[in-house]
Amino acid sequence: MTECRCGIPKDDAEALRLSKFAADHGNAQGQNDLGVLYLGGRGGLPQNDTEAARLFRLSADQGFPAAQYNLGRLYQTGRGGLAKDEYAAARLYRTGAERGNAFAQVYLGLFYLEGRGGVTKDEREAGRQFKLSADQDNALGQAYLGLAYARGHAGVSKDQHEAVRLFKLSADQGNAVGQANLGFSYERGEGGLARDDREAVRLYKLSADQGNDQAQNSLGVAYLRGSGGLTRDETEAVRLYKLAAEHRNAQAQANLGLAYLGGVGGLPKDVVEAVRFFKMSADGGNALGQANLGAAYERGDGGLVKDEREAVRLYRLAADHGNRFAQAALARLGVPWPAAPQIMTELSAGDAHVRMVSGNGTFYVPALINGTLKLNFVVDSGASDVSIPADVAHPSPVRYASFLSYCVVGLWCARRAPAFDAISMGYGGQEQVEVHFGRKGTFQKGSCGSGKTAWSATAFSRQLHYLARSLA
Repeated sequence: MTECRCGIPKDDAEALRLSKFAADHGNAQGQNDLGVLYLGGRGGLPQNDTEAARLFRLSADQGFPAAQYNLGRLYQTGRGGLAKDEYAAARLYRTGAERGNAFAQVYLGLFYLEGRGGVTKDEREAGRQFKLSADQDNALGQAYLGLAYARGHAGVSKDQHEAVRLFKLSADQGNAVGQANLGFSYERGEGGLARDDREAVRLYKLSADQGNDQAQNSLGVAYLRGSGGLTRDETEAVRLYKLAAEHRNAQAQANLGLAYLGGVGGLPKDVVEAVRFFKMSADGGNALGQANLGAAYERGDGGLVKDEREAVRLYRLAADHGNRFAQAALARLGVPWPAAPQIMTELSAGDAHVRMVSGNGTFYVPALINGTLKLNFVVDSGASDVSIPADVAHPSPVRYASFLSYCVVGLWCARRAPAFDAISMGYGGQEQVEVHFGRKGTFQKGSCGSGKTAWSATAFSRQLHYLARSLA
């Protein structure tokens, strides 16, 4: 637990003397500080969550914001003899945050981000709370604001450079979350950093030593690979996976499942135990866990009853998160992906059938021309703010004739030259359509305009309607 010490002397013995004197006289800060010492078992005191909770409550009832945060954390985690209660935690975080406590602002922000503790999900408010904390030079606030910039959520636009700047500020203060995420940035070479596996491993070690489960998992991967200057050590990798998995890290659970599956790092080969970890990981939303649990259902491994329907469901979940094994499994089973739960448009002309569907936030158009040529048009636009050029929305016959002739040429080339890569198509105006064909004539990507305009999904389906009629 990251407790708020808020001015406690670094010398634990002196801190105990001062905080006990103050607490005995009803001073709110003294009560909070003595609670922190009991929580950590410091200054010669026995570790005692229950006494810490009593002292935090005395202080919080006097309106001391650090104690409100500390008591909120005990409610959130169910420590100190308290029943786990995220509603009580959220109430205390809000009170502490309103009084300016930087830690309370971070955790209130997390509750807004995830919609927990009775707090209505509000990413913009989450980002605002992270910024309030970071502006106080709080290392945890800097780390979470950095994550918001790295992922492009919590009301901010994606900006890897700003993310790395914030991670550095946090890591320089010794914060485990900042260190772990700065390590990720070095490993991937993001935010203007040169890729540096050694620096990544150094940061993972600093973070893992503080108990950060993401760093423990990443350090375990580095030991398994022998990267970042480490000697390959399967046993150490498994030890770190176990530590992270104990903190419910879904990626570590999947990695531990794979270790049991292969008998890695001194573990016995144990398919049943592997499946148990894959299930925990999949329940946590991890794509690697979902993919491997899907494979177990497909084969009937680890005591599971063979169930192809459940396997496909799990493969789809994993594929939606970019897992290539799951994507390949769906293709092998002949299952369409991305999933197409909603038909937006269905048009037909002769033997040409064109329909537009949406799946996973993307519009795409599977088409079968004359029963022989399969196409898959991926439509990247469709947002309400997309502008449609007038000559595209209301085209002239001449423009369409040119457009369609280029389409037919492109299809012809793709049929006869599977390695054909691309064809650019102009149809009488400044707008231009660039069509990329992959092997076997699969249309991979389409765009319209000079970068300032693009077709919406509806306009694109109109284009395909005319294309279908022309080829029928």
